[in-house]
Amino acid sequence: MSSPSYIQKNKWLFALSIGIVTQLFLIGLLIALYFAASFNFEIIKTDSSLSSIEWNFSKYVWRSGEVMSTYGNISRLENYQNQAFPGLLNKLFELDSATKSNGSSSLNASVIPAFRLFNISIQLASAVICLIGILFVFNFSIFCKLVWEYILLSDSFNFQKLTLVILFNVLGFYIASKIEQQEFERTELTWLSNLKWVKQIWNLRNLKHYFNISSSSSDNPDDIILETRGLTFSPYVNRNIFKKLFSSSKGDIERQILKDINLKIKKGSFNVVIGPNGSGKTTLIRSLINLNEGFTGEVLWNGKEISTINRTEFSRQVSYIPQFLNLQNEISILDFLEMFRYPYRQLESNNPDLDHSLVMSAMEKNDCAKWQHKMIKELSGGQKQKILLTSVLVQESEIIVLDEPTSFLDVKNQHQFLEILKEFHRKGKTIIMILHDLQQSIDYADNLIVIQDGEIRASGHPREIVTSRLLRDIFRIDCEVNKTPAGVYLNNIYAL
Repeated sequence: MSSPSYIQKNKWLFALSIGIVTQLFLIGLLIALYFAASFNFEIIKTDSSLSSIEWNFSKYVWRSGEVMSTYGNISRLENYQNQAFPGLLNKLFELDSATKSNGSSSLNASVIPAFRLFNISIQLASAVICLIGILFVFNFSIFCKLVWEYILLSDSFNFQKLTLVILFNVLGFYIASKIEQQEFERTELTWLSNLKWVKQIWNLRNLKHYFNISSSSSDNPDDIILETRGLTFSPYVNRNIFKKLFSSSKGDIERQILKDINLKIKKGSFNVVIGPNGSGKTTLIRSLINLNEGFTGEVLWNGKEISTINRTEFSRQVSYIPQFLNLQNEISILDFLEMFRYPYRQLESNNPDLDHSLVMSAMEKNDCAKWQHKMIKELSGGQKQKILLTSVLVQESEIIVLDEPTSFLDVKNQHQFLEILKEFHRKGKTIIMILHDLQQSIDYADNLIVIQDGEIRASGHPREIVTSRLLRDIFRIDCEVNKTPAGVYLNNIYAL
C-alpha cells in the first residue's frame, strides 16, 4: 500500500479512490439484494391467492415503508390468528377483491418466512440506494475539486493520477503513487535536472569507471579535480537535420556559446564564475556536469572523461542546484529533502535514522525547520530557493555546483548561505558557483573565473586579476579597485 505520507499529501485523491470502491461495493450489494428479493418474491407467488402479483423491484423499494408496516402487522398477528395474513398481503401487492381469500388463511407455510426475507432485502436495498446517492454526491464533489485544482497547477500527471483512480480505484492510487515516486526520484532527486539526464543515468549506471574524490594520488592541495580541454558548445550540434535546415533557411547563424574553454579547478578551492548576462556562465556549469548534449572537447573529473563516469557514484560526490526550478510538488519539505539522500540508499552503510538526522540538522542550520511539514507548492520563490540550498547541506557532497544560488534571497539570507559555503570550503569541499554580485564574488572566491562571449577572459585569485580595466572591458562599469590586506573592495561604481 502507499506510504502514509503520500496518502496525506494526496488525501482527496485517496478519499476519491475509497469512495469509488465503496460505491462499487454497494452497487454489487444492491444487485445481490435484488436477486434475494426476487427469489423470495417467487416463493410468495407459489401461493394460489398471490400467484397474480407482479414483480417490480423499484416499486417495492419505493414503498419500503409500507412493506415494513405490513411485515410488522404480520409479526404481531402471527401468534394469535392468521386469518388476516392474506388480506394484508393482498393490500400490499394491490390485488383486487376478487382474488382475496375469506375465512381462514389458505397461505402456504413457506409464504410468511419468504416474506420476512423479502422485507429484509427491500429494507436493505432502500438503505443501500440512499448510501449510493450520498457517495455519488461525495465522489463527484471531490472529483470537481481535484479537476479544478489540477487545472490551476497545470500538471498533466495529476490528470493521469485521477484517471487511474477512476479506472482502478485504490489499485489506481497505488499505481500512481509508485509512478510518482519513481519519476520524482529519477527527475528531481539528486541533480534536479530533466529527463535527458535520467536517460544518461540508465545508460551509464553500469560503466566500470567510478568517480571518487578521495582517489587522488596525493593530498596535495594543488591537485586538479576538474579540467577542461578545448571545451566548445553550440546548441546546433546534434540537432535534427530538418530542424537545422529550417533554422538555416531563416538565416540563423550557427554560433558557439562556449569557445575553446581550457580550465583547471583545484581540489578544495572556492570558484566563482562571473560575467555579463548571456556570456555562457550557465552553459559552462551545465557542461561541466554533463547536462548539455553536443559539446566538444574534454571534461575530465579526476582525470576521467565525464561521459564515462558512473552517474550514481558521481551524484554522491557532486551536488548541483540549477538557476531555475519550478517546484510545484504536493510533497512536504521534510520528505522532499530526505529524497536527496537517495544516492546513498544503495550503500551498505546507509542508515535511515542518520539520513533523517542529517536532514533535520541541515534544516535547522539554514533556518527552515519551521517549514518541515509545509508543502513545497505553498512556499514563495525565496523560500523554495532556500530549500534547494538546504538540499546541498543534506547531500554532504565533496563538490558543490551552484547556478546563482542567492538570486531570490534577501541580503540577510544571502550572507547566511555564503557563510555556510565558506565553512564548507574551510572543511576542504570544492565550490563552483555563479554569482552576479561582484563584491560578493571577490569576497568569497579564491579562484575567480571571468567569462565573456563564451571565452575565459581571466582566471585566478581576485587580488591578482581584478583591475579597473578588466571591469570596464567586461562589465562596462568604472570604479575604484582598492586592494588592502583585508581584501579587495570596489568603490565609486558607475555605468559607462
